[in-house]
Amino acid sequence: EPLRPRKRKGPRFLLPDSSTTLRIAGAAAGLLVVLVVAWLLWPSPAPDEPVATPPPPDSTQTAEPQLPARIVLGDTTTFALVAARDTLNPIRITAAQAFLEDRWFDLNSPATPVWVEFQDTLLIRVVDSLVVDRHGDDVDVFVRGIPIPVRADAGGRRFVLPRGQVQAYLDSLRLARALPTG
Repeated sequence: EPLRPRKRKGPRFLLPDSSTTLRIAGAAAGLLVVLVVAWLLWPSPAPDEPVATPPPPDSTQTAEPQLPARIVLGDTTTFALVAARDTLNPIRITAAQAFLEDRWFDLNSPATPVWVEFQDTLLIRVVDSLVVDRHGDDVDVFVRGIPIPVRADAGGRRFVLPRGQVQAYLDSLRLARALPTG
């Protein structure tokens, strides 16, 4: 029988017996190929939105001014009554004391009559409230040099000025930063 070529089984060329090192190197190369392809195909992250930074402080701005010190009326407060528009002859006052003839007098009776010349000032000590009868619209009232608004009745003859109302008015001036300085 003629010789016939035998059919080969297996690969046409011979590979050396693969060792463990070669297997590890092949696995590493395959893994590296997979990682490079994944990195190239992975979508890029969306760019971060810019964070709004506050503008730098303006060096020309000044600090907000502090509120002036609070004026606190004591238990007995001195009011100044000025005969601003006419001679007060007489004016009737209900208060604790009045400064007359260089000394303080107790006003024991309600509505004590007092005479005040035009543009003169009468100092009154008030515990609860000051009541002025007759010529109420001719009087200007000051506490610690600050003019205090008064509302005379419809006839312009009488007004009542409670100490608590004066304190509230002074506090409102302080919050509005309208207190006189100095």
